[in-house]
Amino acid sequence: MNTMNEISLASLMRLCWRNLKWLVLGLVIGALLMFAVSTFVITPTYQSSADLFVTSYTSFEDGSISSAALAGSQALTYSYAEVLKNNVVLKAVAEDVNNTLGTNLSSAKIKGMISFTIPEDTNILRISCVSTSQTTAEAVCNSLGALAPIKLKETCEVGTCNMIGPATKAIVAGPNTTLNTMLGAMVGLILVVAVVVIRWMTDTTIKGKEDLSERTDVPVLAEIPAFENDRRASKGKKRAGRVRVTETASTEAKEEN
Repeated sequence: MNTMNEISLASLMRLCWRNLKWLVLGLVIGALLMFAVSTFVITPTYQSSADLFVTSYTSFEDGSISSAALAGSQALTYSYAEVLKNNVVLKAVAEDVNNTLGTNLSSAKIKGMISFTIPEDTNILRISCVSTSQTTAEAVCNSLGALAPIKLKETCEVGTCNMIGPATKAIVAGPNTTLNTMLGAMVGLILVVAVVVIRWMTDTTIKGKEDLSERTDVPVLAEIPAFENDRRASKGKKRAGRVRVTETASTEAKEEN
């Protein structure tokens, strides 16, 4: 026998179908809410990037680069990335950007804005900066790219690096309005489904033959029909009969007078 707090997949599908309008409403409200938040509440961010070419060698032998030298450059790239995260380097970047743009950035703030990636099988160190200002994102990348060779030479004294062109034009990095809208729709739908299922599972009343069949394996031997319509019709006839009797009595009284 099925218990009252269990629900099968078929029952769930029928339950969702019966409450389809509420499911659609939850989906639409969730989507609209997240669209509004992404569009009007969340501050947009912008991303810029700059590439540094890292080498562990200073000259070519016979006009070629050995595989060992190339591997050494790739290994050095990871060390350079860690050095450039140091507070001393970022403090110099913050001072340079503040002097250029008139901002008030700290080294800690810049550390949270930047990230470093190394494209696979390359000795390129890519600097990325995400900021709520396009100008700031580009300025941080340009400043860090320009100061990197100086600071790395002072610190590491091994190899060298050069900036490959200026920082890219900052593009919108977030929020992802489309993704957020889809997530909002899913959350709204899931919440409505949860409410519908909880109400169904906590409702112990039997509303009919189908409801009884879903909740128990006991066979239905008989079904008592509802006479509500017959009762209403009978009451209507009685009321009409009383009206007619009243009208007849009234007419007879007038005739006697």
